[in-house]
Amino acid sequence: MPVNWMSECKRKIEGFRSFSVSVGELRYFGDKDVLYIGAHSPELTELHRKLVAVFEPTEEQTKRCFELNLYIPHITVAKKSSLSEEILEEMERTLSPHFRDRETFDVHEIRLYARDDQDKTFQKYEDIQMTR
Repeated sequence: MPVNWMSECKRKIEGFRSFSVSVGELRYFGDKDVLYIGAHSPELTELHRKLVAVFEPTEEQTKRCFELNLYIPHITVAKKSSLSEEILEEMERTLSPHFRDRETFDVHEIRLYARDDQDKTFQKYEDIQMTR
């Protein structure tokens, strides 16, 4: 992995034009491991490809992390690792009425997070403005 990966990611994001994303449909990854909202945007997929390229993943890493062609654009709602399956199902029932129709929003900024390896949490690292 490049030593300056964070600055390289920032450069890629700053050079990317703002775009729209359509969201809708609640779904799960795995055996109800992660509840997520599906997101659709060719630009989001392209930005994802550019960011993955910064890390130069091996084929095995690409498969293990569901990157590139395996990537499913989404917004994570909750993970079973921190909540029970029953709570995830309750969240799905509560949120489902709000996601019957697709909604579209514009993306002008990307927030980068860095993982704290000690407590396994993600902390806000930086908000990066995109080209308008």
